[in-house]
Amino acid sequence: MNPIENIWSYIEVKIRQRDSQPSSVSQLEQWVKEEWDAVPADYYRNLIKSMPRRIQAVIAAKGVNGIDDED
Repeated sequence: MNPIENIWSYIEVKIRQRDSQPSSVSQLEQWVKEEWDAVPADYYRNLIKSMPRRIQAVIAAKGVNGIDDED
């Protein structure tokens, strides 16, 4: 539900697509910053536009992945 999770996933994919993997935590931090800055504005816009649909899905699922806790 939280759009930030989509952004982190996007960044993870971009880092994994690089020719090598980071050799240190500081290099990973740098790469994350680079990829964060490179996320296209349209990606953010599409996440924002998808929020009403996401909210309706949660409401339809009663907030628990479709499982009604009261049953």
